[in-house]
Amino acid sequence: NGLKPLYSLGNKLASVDSSSLNHRFSKNDLPVELSPICDRLNELIGRLEDSFERERRFSGDLAHELRTPIAELKMMAEVALRWPENDTESHANETLDIAQQLQEIIESLLALSRYENGGQELAYEKISLHKFTKDCWDPFALKAEEKKIRATINISNEHLIETDPKILRLIINNLFSNAAEYTPSEGIIDISKNEESEGHILSISNTVENFDKEILNHLFERLWRGDASRTDGSHSGLGLALSKACCKCLGLNLEAELIESNQIKFVLSRTDIKS
Repeated sequence: NGLKPLYSLGNKLASVDSSSLNHRFSKNDLPVELSPICDRLNELIGRLEDSFERERRFSGDLAHELRTPIAELKMMAEVALRWPENDTESHANETLDIAQQLQEIIESLLALSRYENGGQELAYEKISLHKFTKDCWDPFALKAEEKKIRATINISNEHLIETDPKILRLIINNLFSNAAEYTPSEGIIDISKNEESEGHILSISNTVENFDKEILNHLFERLWRGDASRTDGSHSGLGLALSKACCKCLGLNLEAELIESNQIKFVLSRTDIKS
């Protein structure tokens, strides 16, 4: 009789599956000793519910992301078969562009899986953070100049870090790509190192438009993009999720915060400053 409430709770837990994650256990009929366990179980189910919801949203987003280029390829193939005499070089170039877009999505998904599961071997070496950051920024500098964006790099030439440069480059390139793409014309991009903050590696802040905390909550989700129409094929919505996974692989932390209503800041730091 004394163990009856525990068996009852166990039987209720055994009946939980993916379709009943909105269920929570009641503490009304439980002795006070089992109340903390009931609370922890409810918290666990809440986390599982959130995870399942993210996976369902990811599946829908992935289907949406792949459907458009596949439909375009199908339409172009049908046109080529129906009117072969009108097949031109531009038609082939458009087909190639769509195929490359699909390839980039698939390669990003494979890389994301590899880094999330820790399946990447690391090759550490010492690098100059200033030179490394400048080299990463150079490919995006022209686009920033065209938009009259003022970009500054405030990092000491003497600052060295030991890391895997290949993976760090992937992280920083994704952050720079977003900054160059979404900073409005005549905006500001600031790349800096806070010497006074222990464990701080790099901060990237940039001007934004029409940005709020709700968008901030979704930034690192796979295939999430701020533009609901998804008409722009240049970004698949995997860059920040991939950067987050790469940071975990390197033992780093990547966070985003809204400094002001028109400025976002990404902070890259070490999770264990003693390692």
